[in-house]
Amino acid sequence: MGAREYDPSLGRWLSADTIVPDPANPQSLNRYAYVYNNPCKYTDPSGHDACAFLGALHWTLGAICSGSVKVIGTHAAFYGKGPDRRGLRTVERNKQAIEAGVGEIEGAELIYTAAGIAVQNQWWLGLSEDIAAGAYRGENPSRGPAQIRDSEMEGISGDQFFMKPAAHAMAAKIQRSIDACDGCSPTDIAIVAAIAQNGFGPGSVDDVQKTYGRSDGFVDWGSYFADLPPSSVSFASDPRRDLFVERTGDMPWNQYQLLMFTNDLQALVNSGWDLPAGVDLDYMRRIASGEAD
Repeated sequence: MGAREYDPSLGRWLSADTIVPDPANPQSLNRYAYVYNNPCKYTDPSGHDACAFLGALHWTLGAICSGSVKVIGTHAAFYGKGPDRRGLRTVERNKQAIEAGVGEIEGAELIYTAAGIAVQNQWWLGLSEDIAAGAYRGENPSRGPAQIRDSEMEGISGDQFFMKPAAHAMAAKIQRSIDACDGCSPTDIAIVAAIAQNGFGPGSVDDVQKTYGRSDGFVDWGSYFADLPPSSVSFASDPRRDLFVERTGDMPWNQYQLLMFTNDLQALVNSGWDLPAGVDLDYMRRIASGEAD
């Protein structure tokens, strides 16, 4: 990418990386290193994110980097333009803790919590130093790898900076909204999970069913998202407005959440995670892209 100088005679980088690509990984804290000091396993085509290209453990993430996994959007896989690679790595590394947290909520689907954490974790670690700095300084009320607010930790043992309680809180938040989706189809439930991971609560679910419920029992999600204001309006008074508009392409915020969640859901399915029966990922892609009625 031309951002760093390298001396081939020394076999060393002469300048530091411009970012810490994965604060959760101690290997990435050395900004003079390259791909976690493991070039036999990883490559870094973007200059910002190491991707596995050998071995089966992270083959899906390697496929994402090479472009062989179908994603929504035409740009690099950051902030909804493709799977949240950092978030997905965090989920894969912490699967056991996530399973333990999800197990605290009766009926919760592991893959929905995992996808929600992947979406939120990408924002927490962030390519944007503005957002990352806000999260770390406490200016952002959402905290930790799943971006959980203190109020969402009520009744949950532990701290949201640790994965098991964070997954517990994420699963609880998603399940409350799913439980409010009375008579919903599996795909409707998946869409509710997609936006519930960012705060679409039971009351909002009830409102959507009343306003956009169809005679066949399904929700008219196309009309719902079409009626939402763009991000430039939703964040008009937010100091990060321009950044959000850039990241979202100015699409409605909840539609953007669906886009990110669907990308990550597909990547997890490709990695062998179980998707509930009857969920139409193709329909979710089209809704997220504004292509479905």
